[in-house]
Parts: sequence; C-alpha cells; structure tokens
Amino acid sequence: MKFLTNVDLAKNELQNARIQNLATPPANPVAGQIYFNSTDKKFYGYNGTGWVDLGQVLTGDSIISLLNASASKIDDDNLSANVNDAISKRHSHANKAVLDAIEAAYTTAEKNKLAGLPEIRQGLEAERPAATGSGMIYFATDTKKIWKDTAPNTWTQMGGQDTIDWSAVTGKPSTFTPPIASATQLGGIKVGANLTILPDGTLNANDNPASFIRKQERFTVAPGQNVFNLTQGTYKPGTNAVTWFLDGIKQDDRAMIELSPTSIQIDGLPEGADVMFEYYEVINWHPFPNHANEHLTGGADPIPLATPTSDGLMPKDALAKLNGISPGAEPNQNAFSNVKVGATTIAADSKTDTLELVAGANISLTPDAANDKVTIAVTGVAQNAFPNIKVGATTVSADSPTDTLELVAGSNVILTPDATNDKITISANVPVSSVNGKTGAVSLTASDVGAETPSGAQAKVNAHAADSVKHITDTERNAWNNKLDASEVVTSPTPNKVLKLDANGKLPASITGNADGNAATATKLQTSRTISLTGDATGSTSFDGSANASIEVTLANSGVTPGTYPKVTVDAKGRVTGGQALSPSDIPNLDWSKITSGKPTTLAGYGITDGVQNTGGAPSIQAGADASKPTAGVAGRLYVATDTKKIYRDNGTSWDVIGTINWADIVGKPSTLSGYGITDAIPASQKGAANGVASLDGGAKVPASQLPSASTSAPGIVQLVDSTSSTSTTQAPTANAVKTAYDRAVSAENNAKSYTDTKIANLVNSAPSTLDTLQELANALGNDPNFATTIMNQLALRTKKYVATIGDGTTTTFTITHNLNTQDVVVTVRENASPYNVVFADVQITDNNNIKVLFATAPSSNQYRVVVVG
Repeated sequence: MKFLTNVDLAKNELQNARIQNLATPPANPVAGQIYFNSTDKKFYGYNGTGWVDLGQVLTGDSIISLLNASASKIDDDNLSANVNDAISKRHSHANKAVLDAIEAAYTTAEKNKLAGLPEIRQGLEAERPAATGSGMIYFATDTKKIWKDTAPNTWTQMGGQDTIDWSAVTGKPSTFTPPIASATQLGGIKVGANLTILPDGTLNANDNPASFIRKQERFTVAPGQNVFNLTQGTYKPGTNAVTWFLDGIKQDDRAMIELSPTSIQIDGLPEGADVMFEYYEVINWHPFPNHANEHLTGGADPIPLATPTSDGLMPKDALAKLNGISPGAEPNQNAFSNVKVGATTIAADSKTDTLELVAGANISLTPDAANDKVTIAVTGVAQNAFPNIKVGATTVSADSPTDTLELVAGSNVILTPDATNDKITISANVPVSSVNGKTGAVSLTASDVGAETPSGAQAKVNAHAADSVKHITDTERNAWNNKLDASEVVTSPTPNKVLKLDANGKLPASITGNADGNAATATKLQTSRTISLTGDATGSTSFDGSANASIEVTLANSGVTPGTYPKVTVDAKGRVTGGQALSPSDIPNLDWSKITSGKPTTLAGYGITDGVQNTGGAPSIQAGADASKPTAGVAGRLYVATDTKKIYRDNGTSWDVIGTINWADIVGKPSTLSGYGITDAIPASQKGAANGVASLDGGAKVPASQLPSASTSAPGIVQLVDSTSSTSTTQAPTANAVKTAYDRAVSAENNAKSYTDTKIANLVNSAPSTLDTLQELANALGNDPNFATTIMNQLALRTKKYVATIGDGTTTTFTITHNLNTQDVVVTVRENASPYNVVFADVQITDNNNIKVLFATAPSSNQYRVVVVG
C-alpha cells in the first residue's frame, strides 16, 4: 500500500513501527530516507550524497583512530582555520622535546580514559553479539532487558523487565487489605444483594429471567411519524425484549429499528394507525430504583397504602406527621409534669409516674376510662366547714356535723347577713359625743383627727427621698416578690438552685451527664428506639433522631409462582394470591360491532368451508333485474340478470353481454309430458274420450272460448313468443327461444369460465405454487399495503458509486465531480494496473457533488483509479 502524499501525525506517537529492512541499500534514494540493513544489522540514513550509519557506536579506540586518521587539525574550540594558520607560521622552540613529551602523555591519558568507557548497543535479544568480557552494555529492544558482557561467553542481566525473581524480593507483605472504594478512590467493594461473584472473579447482577416487568404502550401514528418514544419504562435493546402490533395484529419484529432503550423506529406506517409495543423491563438491567417506582401509587404494580386496618406503604402525609413529632417525645408522656392542690405541688417522679386519686370521707370517685375522666361526688352529710372557731381565748367547737353557730349582735354592733354571697357584715354603732372638742354638725380639719395636711405630708415625703427604705406600690411589691434572689442562681450544679446559661443561651460546658424531664427540642434521643413493621410487610430500623432512617421492607410470599397470568386472584389487601389461564367462560359475549380490529378478511379466517372463494379476476358477482344493473365503472365484475337470463361483464365503461340461453340451445330436452315432469296435462289418448279433452274445431283446435287463460295460479292458454329478447309478462317463450337462451347461457358460462381462466392464468403467469394466490403474494410482501413505497424508501437509502481514472504526468490536484449529492462519501484510490494496490492521497470533500484528490508527485497517465461511494 503506497502513500502518495505526506503523512502528518500531528505530533502523535508512531508506535510499534518498523522501518524498511533490506539486504542492500534501496535504489534512487532521496535525502532523509532511512532503512535497516539486514546484512550488517545497522541503521542507515541518506544525507543527499551517501548512506550514513545512524547507529554507529564510538569506543575510545575508535575515537582515537578517527582522530589519527583525520587530515584536519582541530583544537578545543574546533577552530581548524586558526590551527592551520598557526601550523603555517610554526617555528621551533628549545623546549620542543618537553612539549612533545607532554603532548604524548596527555594523549595517552585521554585515550586511556576513553578506552575505559563501556560500549553501549541495542537490538533484538537474539542478535546480541558473543560475550568476550568487554563490559559492553546491551539493550534488548524486544524483551526490554539490559545485559552486560561480564566475561567470555557470559552475559549478565542488569535490569529491565522480568529481571528480579520474586523469591529474591525481601520484606514482601503477606496480606493486602485494599481501602474501601469510593467515588474518588479505587478500592475494595462488598458484594450486596442480587450480586454474585463467579470463580473467575466476574461480578454478576441478578440474571434471573423471571425478574422483569411486562409493559404495553399504545400510539396513534401522526402524519409522517416513524419514531415512537416509550414513557412508561425501558427495555434492553437487541435482546428480543420488545414486539409490536399494528391495529391489534402482531407484526414482524424485523421491521423495527431499536434506536435506544426508550426509542423505536418503524417506517412506512399509515397515518392514524394504532401501534402497540409490548416490552419487558428486566430488573437486572434497569436497577431496582426504577422497579421501586412501579410499586408506588400510579405505578404498574402499586402496593396499597397502609390504613388503620390493613398493612401497606406509608402515605406521605403520615410521614409528615411523624416528622412533626419533636425528638424525645414518647407515647406515655406525662399529661402534666406537676399537679398543684392548694398550696401543695405534686411533681411527677418519672415519665411513667402515676398520680393516684384516693376518695376521702363522704367522697366517691367514679373512673370513666372510655371518656378519660373521673367523677368526684359527695356522699352522706357534708363535714364541718371548720370543726372549731376560736374567738379571743375562747374556742367554740361544733357538737355535730349539723351543729349551727349563731352570731348574736351585742351592744352598738350591727350584723348584716348576705345569704346570696355567703357573708355577714359586722359594723359598729357607737355614737361620738365630740371630736377635738367639737360637737354637733361641724367641719373637721386634718388637725382635728390628728392627720397631716397635704403640704405637711409632702414635706415628710420629701424629707425621706434619700432614705434607703421607701414606700412602694402593690404592683412594685409584686414585681419584686416575683424576682429571683441572686443567691439562688449558680454556675455549677447545686441542689435546689437555678443553673445559669452561658452567653449563647446554652448550659455551661462543664455540665455533663443526664438531665431528667422532657426537652422541647433535641438533636438525638437518649436511648435509640427500634421501629418495626409486622404482618405482610416486615422490616425494622434503629432510630435515635440524629438522622433520617429508612426501613427495607420485605413482603411476605403470597405463594404464587412468578410468571404472567391472564387471570389472577387478589385478596382484600390487594395481593395476588393465585393465577390461572383464561377459560371460555371468562370471555364475555361481544356484539359484532364491538370488534373493531383483528377480524379476518377471508372465508378460511372465519372457518367457513362451504363458501365459494373468489380466487381472483372478478372483483364481485351480483344478481338482480336487468334494469337494476349498477352503473359500469369497475372493470371485471359480473352481473347476472335474473329476469332476462343474461350475464354481463363490466369493461370499465359499459356492460358487455357475455351469455344468454336459447331454447334451441338446450340439448337433451325430453319428448314426453312425464319427461318434463308434467302431471296436470291430458295425454293425447284421452282426446275425445269421456272425461277427456274438449272437442276440436274445424281447424283441429280447441276453441279459445273453451280454454281459460293461463296464469301463475291456474293453467290455461298463453301466447307464445319466439324471441329471446321479449320483455312481455303474459307471453311464454317457445322451445326455440328457450333453447336459444340455454345455448347462450351455456356459451356465456363457457366464455366466462374461459375468460376467467385466461385472466387468472395471465395473472398467475406460471408463478410457483407458493406464489399463485393473492394471499400468498400478500404474505410474501409482508402484508405491507404500502410495499411499493417501502421498497422505494429502501432503494432511496442505497449507496451509489462513481468511478474515474486520473493521471497525466503533470497535474497533482484532480477535481472529481461525482454528482452523488452528499458529502458523506467514501473515497478509494487504487492503481489502475495489476496488482491494483490501494494507495493513499489527500482527499478534500469540497461540496455535495465534488471532491479533490491531491498528490505530492504528479501521477503518470491514467495511473490511478478513483472510486467514490455515497
């Protein structure tokens, strides 16, 4: 294969390449050309005038030899011109001998240094030279090993691949524990549910073929639509996991193009057609998260929601209620942490502490657990309000539970009872003779009653403004009484004291241990709780409130073997508990109009075996009155006129008579009445006999007056007509007319049969027996009513080819006009003579109908053939 243009690798590596191997240099080289000489095992490059050894290795000896053999003089700066000038101007020195000795010593020392350097070579390991102890270093390019010539016939491996025996490696670990794999770290993984590891280390997902979900999706074909996108699930393409139906009839799956797990292409479908896809979503291909969605409300196999009386999935509103419960809350939480009775406060000792109500004397307690209440009632006689009343130093005791204490008003005392408000007002009624010496109706002053004047009172208030003890209002007193004394607030745990919060509103960091009681909010439960599901769905999880928790639910086995069942039995919880095949009683009776698809179009399709099949040639056969023929226009159909006994054929524009029956054409006619089956006629032997026939007239005929007229209900005379085209309803045809009609009918039958046979023969045209019926042709065409369109669409997708011969000895760029009307073309350039090698040249796709082929060197006349396929 030849490249006729430069190859630009765009700075990419040329890997595993091998240059040309030749025993002798190639002919007509150009500058820069290289090859490998298989005779002396060296690489050579052409510098424009000769071949140079590219792999030459210089030893100390070879360098000295080259220096000594050179006719040029060099110095340390390689300034040969200066050296030559110095030589031309040289002169003798008295110390020449010393200088020569120094030069000789220097040359010998440098030679010894160079000679001490080992020679380094590379090549195939099999081409390594014989070891002589030279110290040569050899790189084996095929085995990637490094060898040293350490002694005669001894090469010692110094490095490279496979150089160290495993047994020679010390400190090898006996075990290796990989890190746990993560999204950013390579490491070990554990095998979870629905996964297995084969003996060869292969990790397999669940490959149980029963782990699938059967789905169906319908589409109505839109104008021009040929791609259908599934929305209810996915399937695995290329695994025969999808089939399709057109108008309810299963179709050939080869018509589908599976574009993706959710997209299918079918070409040539008629607009408005009903297309259904049935596919299997395999669990081990599309993982369980999608499978879980199938069991949610609205999925293909929903699990009922849990109710107070049946198990099921937790509704989202129930989860919202659970999330709304504060962390630390418990079912048996105290109704009140404290219950106050009078001045006594009864505190709950624990979260489950019980407050007991005890009935005292004359008290009854009636508990009502159903309504969560206790009725406290008084029984018998009420106790004394106070068993003793002390007045001064005298104590008055009640003598009985119903004893009465009587209050008697003394001198200057007034008792005012108020039964409504249960109180008695005691007031004094003592007359005052004088106030500060004043009697009668007087005006009293502050001094008369020993009171301060307003100004004097204000002066005393002002005098005490700076006092430490001041008068306060009731409101101020109550406010001060409600304040907590500073001595009651501490910063470290102290019994019966109040603990002070820090600046952040939290307990001091020094506080550890437990705090009894219920917290309004918390980040974690003191004791983790186990939430369990029981019944038909089981599972549990530990919950401490620090994070969300989920429960892996295990459904109880319903006992039904996995599979697909046309009919299933479902229990009250919505579970499938049985599966059966359909029986005839499961199919309801359907009115014919309800069946809209899948109805057969042939007699055989309906199981009819005694019908006459139209095998082709006659679109239809119809019978009726001659005058009732439909308008011509459907070529090939037949019409039998039941009144005129004519047979017509529609030629597309008019009706052709193809057969009539004449009496004369009827053969084998009988010669006796009995031969015709006539039983109501009198034989000639009865002419003139008693109870025989009527007498004849002079013309040897029965007078017409003695004979009744014939009718459809009674015999009689009727006029004969010899015409086969008569339309009379009172005349009867003659035998000749009947024979003629018969002959014509026979002829028409023969003509129709011959015509039909000819047309059918022309239609079949010696076709093989498997393709000589319309049904067989339809099956052969895939039952495609748009077969021609389908074929044209397929032909439109076929590739085309254009071929041209190029080369004239001068042109390097050729424009090829292929007229394939596309830029998606494949271009091949080959030699136009044996052995027709394919060559490489630059190709440019200039537009839909033209390409350019470019060569570094002009090809000779008609040297190459260009093939364009697109």
